[in-house]
Amino acid sequence: MSDPYALSPNSLLPPRSIHLIHAIDSVLLVVDVQEKLFPKIQGNGSVIAKIRQLVLASKILGIPTLATEQVPEKLGQTVSELASLLPDRQAKRMFSCREWIGEWESRLDDNRKTMVVCGIESHVCILQTALDFLSLGWKIVIPCDAIGSQSLLDHETAIRRMESHGASIVTCQGLIFEWAGTSAHPHFRELSSLFK
Repeated sequence: MSDPYALSPNSLLPPRSIHLIHAIDSVLLVVDVQEKLFPKIQGNGSVIAKIRQLVLASKILGIPTLATEQVPEKLGQTVSELASLLPDRQAKRMFSCREWIGEWESRLDDNRKTMVVCGIESHVCILQTALDFLSLGWKIVIPCDAIGSQSLLDHETAIRRMESHGASIVTCQGLIFEWAGTSAHPHFRELSSLFK
């Protein structure tokens, strides 16, 4: 897979920032967007639309997508808007997704060390997953408009805490255009259509 950030050999431009997020080393993780809990999330209509944008963009760009369900026998399956896009979902009991890291790392390319984490709830499963993966050496990216909690205070506090420990806080549109890198990207028009 070619790197859209790479410059031509004749370019006199400086290299791109190391703080940019690249599609070629990213993984998308969708956490616990389940039937019984999701309707209680603040702004759930907007959150589901943003998660869907991320999943579709990941498919367009060939970014691996992982998904979990917290005790699905109690909290239900992934919501119908996402279920068909996420056929391979892992059940978990820990709030953090850490229990699946061994299997995921064995399936993923070693160069993929940026984890984009979306889903619910911001202050529980998202926060604990972000902190665990940061401690395991992953670069963590949190699209703040694609996570949510039942309480706005819990949501905002979680974002501040994750950022204070090194997670990059982004928006979905900003992230997707960062993944593209340029309007010359072969899938730019397809990606742009996600926001219309």
